[in-house]
Amino acid sequence: MRLNINAKKHILTTENERIEMRILIVVDDFLIGESLRQIVQKHGAIECKIIDSKSFVIENINSFLPSLVFIHILKDKPTKGIEIGQFLNEETSVLFAFISAQSDLKIMDLAIQTNPIGYILKPFREGEIYAIMQIARQKLKIEYLHLKDNYEILQIPTVEIIYLKSENNYIEIVGKNKKWVVRNTLQNIINMLPKSDFLQTHRSYVVNRKHINKVANKELFVEGMNIPISKSHVEKLKEIMVF
Repeated sequence: MRLNINAKKHILTTENERIEMRILIVVDDFLIGESLRQIVQKHGAIECKIIDSKSFVIENINSFLPSLVFIHILKDKPTKGIEIGQFLNEETSVLFAFISAQSDLKIMDLAIQTNPIGYILKPFREGEIYAIMQIARQKLKIEYLHLKDNYEILQIPTVEIIYLKSENNYIEIVGKNKKWVVRNTLQNIINMLPKSDFLQTHRSYVVNRKHINKVANKELFVEGMNIPISKSHVEKLKEIMVF
């Protein structure tokens, strides 16, 4: 059977386009900022905001809620941009990438230590910006659960999810500090979650294994909650975890 490569590419593109992106551009050069804005909007950013490095404060992250930040590293003040990257890496879960004319290896090493998803040298090309956006979309697809809620799209960090409970046609998603209730099926959401982190213990329950405190024969304990284990899932769980 011949694989239709074009059809497969279309499926991947469609899945990526479902990940709505809000992009923050931290840049001290208006022309660079506008050039970046045109590219990211061309490739599906639903909203884009440009600020300079002096205006970069935590309020911009909390109010704008970007899914990706492009940080311009100035040639005469390289540490300023790197400090912004370091802050994002240590204090938030926001993805970011650097754009710079700096090819000095020491500067590049300092920047890379902040864990960006990319470091692009100027003059940048459209394809390089597009590639960073696609990398971010892939990471967001894994790190966030995107669910439709009426006319909005919920973006729930998977690391925050403790467990999911199915009841009738609704799914209760319990997080560390928040709870979401959406109209969906449990199987549909299971298909969206990273399989390495989530386990189904019962026809109505899925748990984040990173939050499991204790396991018994008929139940497990997740952040103080008792989650049932059905007979049909016991054997599968035994293969993964030690009882």
